[in-house]
Amino acid sequence: MAKNFDPLPHLKLIMVALIFSTNFIVGKTLVEFPPLFIGTVRFSVAGLFFIPILFFSKTRLPKGRIWIKIIVMGLTGVAIFNPLVYWGLHYTSSINATLINSFNPMTIAFLGYFLLKEKLTRSSLLGLLISFLGIAFIVGRGSLLDLLKLQFNIGDLLVFSSTFIWGFYTVLIRNVSNVLKPMQSTSLAVMAGLIFMIPGSLVESIWQPIPHITLGAGLSLLYLGIFPSVVAFLFWNTGVSKVGPIQASAYYNLIPVFNVLLASYILNEKLLSYHIVGGMFIIMGIVITSIGQYKTQMRNRVIQPHSKTL
Repeated sequence: MAKNFDPLPHLKLIMVALIFSTNFIVGKTLVEFPPLFIGTVRFSVAGLFFIPILFFSKTRLPKGRIWIKIIVMGLTGVAIFNPLVYWGLHYTSSINATLINSFNPMTIAFLGYFLLKEKLTRSSLLGLLISFLGIAFIVGRGSLLDLLKLQFNIGDLLVFSSTFIWGFYTVLIRNVSNVLKPMQSTSLAVMAGLIFMIPGSLVESIWQPIPHITLGAGLSLLYLGIFPSVVAFLFWNTGVSKVGPIQASAYYNLIPVFNVLLASYILNEKLLSYHIVGGMFIIMGIVITSIGQYKTQMRNRVIQPHSKTL
C-alpha cells in the first residue's frame, strides 16, 4: 500500500493552504476597493498566464455537456466565491472570517458524500472535528468559552455562504477530473468566471467608484493574481483530482496555522502556547483524515477489479 502513496498532491495542498492564508491578509489591505473589481483584476492577471499556456500547449477544447460544468465552476469558484469573501471582509474581522472559513472542510466533505457518493469514514469525520477544534482553540486564544463572546454580523454570513460555494466548486473539480486535466479545468474555469465578473464589476462601479490605485495596492492585486489565482488554484485542482475532495479539504485547516506563523514572522507578533496547541490539533486531524481516506481508496482499488469479474 505504501508503494502506491504519492506525496506530491499532499505537498501541493499544503502549499495551497500557505498561499490562501495570505489571501485574507492581502485582501484586508484592499477593503476600500469594490469586491468584484478586486476579483476581476485578480483573475484577469491570472488569465494572462493561462491563455498562453493553453495556446502553446495546443490543448484541445472539450466538447459537449462538460462545458456546463466548466461554466458552473467559473461561476462558483471564481465569480461568486472570491467577491463574497472580499465583501465579507468589509464588515467582519479576520478572526471571525478565519473561524467561519474553517467550516469549509466539513462543507466539502458532506457535499462530496451527497453529490459524489464519496465514502465519509468515521476517521475522516473525527479528523475534521479535531482540526476544527484546533482552529477554534487558536481563534478563542486558548479558551473555547471566549468564542461565545464573538459578535457576528452580515460579513460573517457572507463568508459562511462562501464556504458552500467553494465546496460546490471543489466537488465539480473531482467530477470533471476524468475528462479534463487540472491545467485545462483551472484555465477554462478562470476564463468562464471572468465572463461573469467583468460586466458585474462595471455595474458595481456605478455605486462604488474605484479609488486611486497606489503602488502598494497595485502590488497587492498583482500578488493575488499570480499566487492565489494561478498557483493555488492549479495546485488545489490537481490535489482534489488526485486524492478527492474529502481528503483535500482537511488541508484547508492549515490556513490559520500559516496565518499565525506569517504574522509572527512578518508582523513580529508573538507565537503563544495556544497557537502551538491549536496547530498540533489541526495537524493531528489532517493526518487522521488523510489516513482514513487513503485506506478507503486502497480498499476500493482492491475490490473494484474483483467486482468486474463477477
